[in-house]
Amino acid sequence: MLGLACADDEVDSLIREGDGHVRAGEAEQAIAAYDAAIRLDPERFAAHYNRGIAYHRMEEYDRAMQYLNTAIRLATDFAVAYNNRGAAYDETGEYDRAMQGYDAAIQLNPEYAQAYCNRSLALRASGDEGEADQDRDMSVALGYDCKE
Repeated sequence: MLGLACADDEVDSLIREGDGHVRAGEAEQAIAAYDAAIRLDPERFAAHYNRGIAYHRMEEYDRAMQYLNTAIRLATDFAVAYNNRGAAYDETGEYDRAMQGYDAAIQLNPEYAQAYCNRSLALRASGDEGEADQDRDMSVALGYDCKE
């Protein structure tokens, strides 16, 4: 049992290291740390999720979606992962798929203001001004500064 605890500590340490690199704008170093964490524990949600975020920051959206999809498979109730996967789809112009991500995030957390904002942007990009305005207004009502 002690060996398992040590491995968990090492995985947590690698994830924290990766997070520090992300905050410092060092996405490639972050990805290396998350890769090491995933090698030790392939089922660790946070390593996959954070790796997806690092790829998103590098504007490698297909790779971001790959890791966000894995994170969602491992933690189906984490609304933020659905929102961020939606944002990656948004960046590639796949607005219908982006809205599916935002819809899932809102279904999981009906007070997730950023997801309403993101969905409003995707709706507007796809030409649906009326619903876009409703989502923007909901986002603002929930306290998010939704800039378009």
